Amino acid sequence: MIAHKEKMPKIGIIGGCGPYATLDIEQKILRASLLSIPSIKNDQDYYPMVVSYTTQLQNRIQAHKCGGRSLSLQLEEEIHQLLLQNIDILLIACQSAHVFINNFNFFRKVKFINMIDTTIDNIVQNKKQIKSVGLLGTSVLSDSGLYQKLLQKHDIKVITLPEKLQFQLNKLIYFIKSYGLESSTLLHRYMFDSSVDPSVGISLQYLKEITNDIKIILKFFLNQHIDKIILACTELPLLKTFLNYYYCSATYIDSNELAALRVVQFARSLQLTWKKN
Repeated sequence: MIAHKEKMPKIGIIGGCGPYATLDIEQKILRASLLSIPSIKNDQDYYPMVVSYTTQLQNRIQAHKCGGRSLSLQLEEEIHQLLLQNIDILLIACQSAHVFINNFNFFRKVKFINMIDTTIDNIVQNKKQIKSVGLLGTSVLSDSGLYQKLLQKHDIKVITLPEKLQFQLNKLIYFIKSYGLESSTLLHRYMFDSSVDPSVGISLQYLKEITNDIKIILKFFLNQHIDKIILACTELPLLKTFLNYYYCSATYIDSNELAALRVVQFARSLQLTWKKN
């Protein structure tokens, strides 16, 4: 890893899939920085970040159907470009993309914060209170079995959605991709006064379908008596305030927040190591 004159580790993020989810993670990194670094007073006290909004990455569901080779090559190139900018820490802001990055040699040159491993570490640390979790992520992530295999080693059961509900969840994820930070607001407004701003270009019928999908998905987990629900798609935390109407906030595991905290913890550790040397 490369030390800098100002002794500030540089964070690299492959984002843009989706763009609003990347914003959520950036914001949570800044918030975690404030909580972890008591001396923050101005711009220069924050860790530098290089964020690549790689919106043209192949659709992960399509990539999965085609074997994933094209997407792996795209990810390799994006990582290479970030390494040229001397990053010290790498985060890929898309859990489904993690399915395609198992064998990259780049990770010997940089600290890679794996969102899935970070989330699993948190669950295992609290396994006395967690015997089963519901997985809310894309069909690519669910089909990969990554969460299932790793948590099974710790006797934690992972409940995934049946095919029909998984299709509805995929539709919800693309709703969030389309409306981003407004997603929760749109659903709140529909739920409480059955209205929608005409300028948004969305129908009440569509909001009704999305709201019903959420109810059905969460009711499925309720019937399974799960202890926690993993928000295992970077889009889903954008909907957390709305999801809190169905379960208390503590039920949800926000992978974006956990990854942001891990990034800052490692950056802080690296910074202190540089100071000692």
